[in-house]
Order: sequence, then C-alpha cells, then structure tokens
Amino acid sequence: MPERKGGPLALRLAGIYVLLVLAVAAAGMLAAPLNTPLATVVELTLIGAAGWIAVLLRRLGGLHAQLRDRARLQQDLFRYSGLLITVKDREGRIVEANDAVAAGFGRPVAEMLGTRLADLLPAESAAEVMARDREVMESGRETSHEETVPMPDGEHVFLAKRFPVRDAQGNVTGIAALRVDITAHVRLEQALRLAKAEAEAANLTKSAFLANMSHELRTPLNTIIGLSELVAEELAERGQAHFAEPMRRVVAAGRHLLALINDILDLSRIEAGRIELHPEPCRLHDLIDTVVGVVQPLADANGNRIEVHYADDPGVLSLDSTRVKQILLNLLSNACKFTRAGDVRVDVDTVHDAHGSRLVIAVADTGIGIEAEQMERIFEPFRQADQTIARRFGGTGLGLSICRQLCNLMGGALDVASTPGAGSVFTLSLPLLDGPLARAHEAVARAAAADRRELIVVADDEPDARMLIAGALQREGFEVRAAGSGAETLALVRQARPALLVLDILLGDMSGWDVLTAVRADPATRHLPVIVCTITDADRRAASLGVVEHMIKPFDREHLLALARRFVRPKHAPHVVVADDDAEFRGQIVRRLQTEGWRVREAPDGLETLAALRRQPPDLLLLDLMMPNLDGMAVLEAMREDPRLDRIPVILVSAAELSPEQVRALNRRAVEFVRKCGGDLETMLARVRATLAALDPQRTLQAP
Repeated sequence: MPERKGGPLALRLAGIYVLLVLAVAAAGMLAAPLNTPLATVVELTLIGAAGWIAVLLRRLGGLHAQLRDRARLQQDLFRYSGLLITVKDREGRIVEANDAVAAGFGRPVAEMLGTRLADLLPAESAAEVMARDREVMESGRETSHEETVPMPDGEHVFLAKRFPVRDAQGNVTGIAALRVDITAHVRLEQALRLAKAEAEAANLTKSAFLANMSHELRTPLNTIIGLSELVAEELAERGQAHFAEPMRRVVAAGRHLLALINDILDLSRIEAGRIELHPEPCRLHDLIDTVVGVVQPLADANGNRIEVHYADDPGVLSLDSTRVKQILLNLLSNACKFTRAGDVRVDVDTVHDAHGSRLVIAVADTGIGIEAEQMERIFEPFRQADQTIARRFGGTGLGLSICRQLCNLMGGALDVASTPGAGSVFTLSLPLLDGPLARAHEAVARAAAADRRELIVVADDEPDARMLIAGALQREGFEVRAAGSGAETLALVRQARPALLVLDILLGDMSGWDVLTAVRADPATRHLPVIVCTITDADRRAASLGVVEHMIKPFDREHLLALARRFVRPKHAPHVVVADDDAEFRGQIVRRLQTEGWRVREAPDGLETLAALRRQPPDLLLLDLMMPNLDGMAVLEAMREDPRLDRIPVILVSAAELSPEQVRALNRRAVEFVRKCGGDLETMLARVRATLAALDPQRTLQAP
C-alpha cells in the first residue's frame, strides 16, 4: 500500500525540510520562511547543504579571529616584554629577537637577525654563552643559570632560562632563551653585603674601642684606688686619721667612677648582644657571704642590720657567679642605701616543681619603699623613682636595668613588690643548672683545702698592679712571691708549689689562659686554686679551666683577702684592732704594737670599730670605753649579737671608773679591763701578750 509507505517518507522529508529551513535561517541565507511546499527533495537537500557550509564558515571565521588575536597577543608579549628573548637555529644564528634584546645591544632587530653571539660579545663571554647553548641542544633539556654579559652600557647580570625548540617530529631545531635583567637586584645585594660588612666592622671598632677604653680607664683607676687605700691604711695605722680621711674619700670617689664605667660598659654590651654567660660551679654560701662582706660597711654606716636565711643548703650550683654576684651586690647596696636604722633580710630558697628547679633569692628591706606607678620605671635605663631620690641618694639609674636584663639573659626574672614608707622586696629567680661539673668542682675544692700550704704566687706584668696585689696579701700575713711573665709564673709554680695563684690574663710574653692550661696539664699542679685578676671581662674558658674567681681590676682588696683565706693558711702575725677616739693615745699604742711585729688596724669611733671587726675579725680588740657614735659598751653588745664577733678577746681601756653595772657586764662577757696609766704602755702590752699567748701557746710573743 503506497500510501502507507509514502506517509512516513513524507514525514521524514518534512522533518528534513524544517531542519534545513532552520539551518538556512541560522546562516542568514533566507530573509523569510520558505513557503514553497512544492520544492523538490533535491532542492531541499542542496539548500540544507549550503546552510551547513555557511555555519561551518562562520565558525571557522570565529576561530580564525581568535587565532589572530592570540597571535597578536603573543607578538606583543614577545615584542614588549621586559625579558630579553632570542631564538637561535642549530648553527647559533639569531632567527628571532625582541625589542628588549635590540635595546640592550643598541641595534635594530632586523640588523641582529642572522648574526651570532661572536659578532655581538667579546670572545670570552661569547664562548661561555655558546657553550651553554650547546649543552641545551645536545641534552634536549632546559637549564637555568645566572650569567654576566658585557653590554654596550656596561656589564649586566641576567637570570637566563634556555629550552630547546623542536619541530613537528620532536627534533631539536634550535634554542630559545629568556633572560631577566637582575643587575639592579644584584647591585642592591652587593650594597647590602657591603653595608653589613661595614656595620660589622663598625661594631668591631666599637667593641675594640670599648675594650680599649675599659683597659685605659681601669688600669690607672686600679693604681689610684690601690695606692690610695694603701696610703689611707698607712696613715690610719700611724695615728694620722685627719690625713687618712681625705684618702678614703679619694678611694670612694675612685670606686664610684669605676662603678659608673662598669655600668656603662655593661649596658653597651647588653644592647649590642655581646654579653656572654659563663656558668661555673660555685658555693652559694660563699658567694652570698662575699657580697654581704662588701656591703657591710654601707649597712654599718646607715645603722642597718643584714640577716641571711637559708631554707636549705643549696651546696654547689652551676651559675654565672660573676653576674649573680653583680646582681646581688646591686640589690643589697640599694637596700642598705635606702634604709636607715632598719633591717635588710636575704632569704635563699630552692624551688622544685613541674617547671623545673629554681634558685630564689629575696632581698627585703624596711626602707623608704617605692610608689606603685614608679615600680616598672625603675628598671628603665637612667631612671630612678624620682629626681628627689636621685639628688638625695645619688646613682646613675643603670643598676636595676642591668640587673633585670642580666636575669633575662640567664633565663630568670627579677621582680619587685613595695609599700611606700614600709620597704621593698626584690625577688631574683634563676633556673638551676646543677650537674657533674659542680660536683667535681666541690671535690677539687675539698682536695685543695686538705692540702693547704702558705705561699701565694702573684703573676702580673704591670709592676704597680703586682705591688698592690702582693702588698695587700703580705700585709695580712700571707707569704707572697711575684712573677712578671708567663714563663716566670710557670717556673715558680712548678718549683714552689703554692697554695694559690693570682693570675693576670694580659701577660707580656704569653696569655694567662695559656699559663692556666699548662698548670692544669701538670699532674702536680692541676688542682691549684687560681684567681684571675685582670682588666678584661669574664671568659668562657674560666669555668672549663677551674678558675675559682674572676676579679676585674681595680680589684676589691677585702674580696681578694677573703678568697685568699679560703685556700691559704697565712703565716700568722697577731692581728689587733685598736679602737680609741684619742688620736694621740691611739698612735702611741699602734706604734708600740707594730714594733712587736704585729698587724694593727685603727678605729676612731664605735661604728668604724664594728666595720673593721666585720671586715676581718682580729685576734684581739683593744677597746676604749668612751667613744663617739657608739661607746665601748654598745660595741660589746653588738659583738655579742654577732656570732662572728662574739668570741673575739677584748681588753677594755679607759681612764674613767667603771660603774657596778659595767663591771657586771664585763664579767659576763669575760672582758679584761686596763686603766689608762698616763702613757705607761708596758702593763697594757704585757696584758696583750698574755691574752694572745693564752689563745695560742705556740705563738712567740716576746718584747723586743
């Protein structure tokens, strides 16, 4: 049935017709819908094909426009990029170059095409560049290099990236190179390196200047302070107190200047990051006793009492003893300075918790206190609580700032709590670094103490310093031999086997560290206690070489003597303190005792008497009853309360009659009484000899 077959065909043709109409309409080939139902199938097919062709042509036109735009963009990038872009063939001829290359060589692009690098660069540079080109062409791999290329306006530094150019079959047909001009960056780096080098050189110059200034200032100060102390002591011992007092002022002024110099140098080193810490084994009891001994005269002058309390025995700890001592000395000095007729208390404790072990030292006073708004300001450099305090008490305002920064460097903290008018508490907290080194140091100290001899060797190449150190020790009864060079020191140590070596580091022929290394290498002297006494600051070698103390010149005489007594048994000449406000009578006594070969110190009043006793307890005290500031009975009462002074024998001297109460007090204290007898000293001298002989029958105490 044809109708059945024709029906579906008609429908298919109608569908094709509709699609063709839509296609032709989309191609814009018909201005109106096709309304010729009698069109043949062939016509319709041709029309449809034309429509499809038109669609494809339009699409191709769009793709062509995109390709054209992309090519233009690539050309613009190639031409205007700041990169220097070149393409070369296998023979090294330039086949493409952009404007940046042309501008760099000062030639038009057209003139550069077909040329080789040998035509553009010096032979050496051209050979280097062409060698890198060949490497890429032969390996087929990209490379990156920094290269210096001479250009018409000078040398330029480029970061060059090379990669091979390939054809459709993957064969390498040439090489392309992209270069970034990093000349400005390289010059900036060079300038920064130069500036850094200059800054480091300037810092070295500054460090050298500070070291030189430290040496140049401390060396004469060492002589000034040492000789002034010597003269003051000689004058006092000769009964010329009115001359001794001005010399003591010279000493005080010299020490004030020295403290200022040390503070400024310390602050400078901290700010420059040049402070080095040198943990070493030390006995905390000895360290604190030393600090208290130094501060005691200031406490006595202000009528203060210093008490030290230990929660337990910390034993030997690893600490930078020099810095810890510096901090405690500042805190205790401030406490005594800002307190009048009060108490200064030092509490020492070790704390163990989840955060580790810490040493906690609290310094409390009953002084003027600090206002709340001023408590943080006192830790700023050159700042004190207020100007009235600065004018009244003096000081630079550097001490607490340096102390806190030193605490921070040691991993600790320094805090303050205060109540105005009631006092202040400064708390120092430091991590504990106990270990085998500390225990070994304690064993060495015990061995040295068990083998105590009498000789001290002083090694210093400066005659004045040698004389001052040796003289201070000899006046206290120590046997001393001096050496002026490293070689002489080593020979003397090996020959004489001393009990202690006081060593300068800046010896003429060799370093003191070399001397110390040689001493430690010799089994006969390896345990010899050594005190370094020098101009330079502490060195990390001190702990490793077993230095028991690093003292900086000008040295503290009392500190040196206290250290010497720890290790050396002096040849003991009897040591007597004469306390009397009558300068003439005191002078007679002193001269007469000195003819006996005894060491004598003088004190014109009660306060100076106590200070002299605490600095170094004597074998005997000759005490006048009637003295200014504190009379003889008050001195005896103060001695009774101090365990270090309570056992000192006392002969009370007075022209006055004693009251019954005074007699009973003297009997309780077992104090002998001698009446002044109009200048007849033999009775008094006989009593002195008898008293000292009773203490030590081995002494020979004969009249001349």
